[in-house]
Amino acid sequence: SWSIYRQASLVHQGRINALTYSNSVTSQILFSVGNDGKLCASRIDSDSMEIEPVSELELKGSPRLTTVTILEEAEHDELYLVVGTTEGDIIFVSAKVMKSSDKSITLTEGETINVHTGAKVYATVPLPKGSALEPNIEAGSLQKDTRVLLVGHAKGLVKQPFSLPF
Repeated sequence: SWSIYRQASLVHQGRINALTYSNSVTSQILFSVGNDGKLCASRIDSDSMEIEPVSELELKGSPRLTTVTILEEAEHDELYLVVGTTEGDIIFVSAKVMKSSDKSITLTEGETINVHTGAKVYATVPLPKGSALEPNIEAGSLQKDTRVLLVGHAKGLVKQPFSLPF
């Protein structure tokens, strides 16, 4: 069975609303978001079946967080995530996985985009590059590195163009 090492400063206070998992960097990592406005990162030891919380980020304004999605797993052990809120915002976050013995993960808050004021964000899905739903970059209104994020919220579904702000 799985077990979680509890560290007072690295455990959500209250409900956990979403989880996502990465296995393509140097270790297995579980990201969680909750009603406490925190994004937490935990390392998973597949041999001992233990989950060890190692890092947390309290997002500005401490909004209630509803969803977390990995947008991209870059080289050099860095991941880019997007977090949704009950206020209709999406917040971009980078996660840098340290190779040092302390096993830390540095979480950095980036840009916040309001998708629909007051419309709780329920789901986010990044479209693959070259998707038929992507905007026409050649039209000149968007940057070459612009991608599209589908955002499901309390008022419907929107295509949100974005560029990673890191």
